[in-house]
Amino acid sequence: MTSGILSVPHGAPPPDERVSPPVPTWSYASHELTPTSLWIGLIALILAHVPLAILMRQYSWLAVAHAALVIILGLLWAARGDVERVAYVAAYLAGCDVLWRMTAGNLIFYEGGHFAIIAVLLLSLVRSKSLPPLPLLIYAVLLVPSIVMVLAGSDIWKMRSDLSFNLSGPFCLMVCAWFFSRLALNRGEVERLLLILEAPIAGISALALFGIATTSKIHFTNGSNFAASGGFGPNQVSALLGLGSLVALLLAILIRRGGPSTPILLLAVAVLAIQSALTFSRGGLYCASGGAVAAALASSRSARSRFRLMLAAVVIGILACFVVIPYLDAFTEGRLTERFSNTTTSGRDRLIMKEMDLFLRNPLLGVGVGGSKTMRALES
Repeated sequence: MTSGILSVPHGAPPPDERVSPPVPTWSYASHELTPTSLWIGLIALILAHVPLAILMRQYSWLAVAHAALVIILGLLWAARGDVERVAYVAAYLAGCDVLWRMTAGNLIFYEGGHFAIIAVLLLSLVRSKSLPPLPLLIYAVLLVPSIVMVLAGSDIWKMRSDLSFNLSGPFCLMVCAWFFSRLALNRGEVERLLLILEAPIAGISALALFGIATTSKIHFTNGSNFAASGGFGPNQVSALLGLGSLVALLLAILIRRGGPSTPILLLAVAVLAIQSALTFSRGGLYCASGGAVAAALASSRSARSRFRLMLAAVVIGILACFVVIPYLDAFTEGRLTERFSNTTTSGRDRLIMKEMDLFLRNPLLGVGVGGSKTMRALES
């Protein structure tokens, strides 16, 4: 079936006898590759990002060229209506945002990954003449008052910065929800999408390992660690490494081919989780753990699968408590346990309370995009 058109199941009755679904979905024919050649190609793609990331760190122009190539290919496939490749590009771009910021510096504008995903997916949606679902329209409308307040300002550069920093993420999530809500993926297609997402995360992992290996003495404290994060923001690197660990776990759950794939994926889960922990930014590991629990609950539909998950949880718990954590504690001179046993919120609880107070005082229009930071500064 041609890419990007509404799906018509094989053997369905004629159009005049069918009942139209409330939300039509796209369907497409997978590109003609055998399962073996496809897997070899995807694994090669992941491994290629290890030297690629290191070269991109060394030569920032290579990171810019990489970003340009990915975005141009995504836009071309979106213009052609190749929905399958557009979905894969969106997943790839999700992992590339931090990778580009680690390697290209200021040569790629801030939040460039968000805007690239928005551009590619919106072009595909516009080409298909698709309308967003009602909940997403309501979500977008609720953001309008805060945008209007910012547009009323006189400082155009601050206006642009506030809108980009605060709204590019929410708008990107809305466009992704719009696109993927209309896309039907089978198990194999989900596996390929997750493997493609893992490729740029492998590059981030390589940069973080390179930072650890080339630093003569890493000084761990009770705060986030830049050396173990490849010299970039520990919060962002921790989040992507945690995501990579979760993606590897999801692949281990999804893939049913047997052979060495499951042990290799579980090793990737452990390595990426350890790297996320070594950044000493706790959010990435916490989010990955929450996602793992949700994935386990969603996949444990039979007594056999529940037994396997419980057995895996017990084995992982024993290895973590008696092998991994003691080793990492020795490596960090006891700081790892100290860091993750610290339950303080680093002042974020006070920020949340101030945000809630501002909302209660301005429940209808708010204080504008980015205005809470200004208001907090004025009131302090």
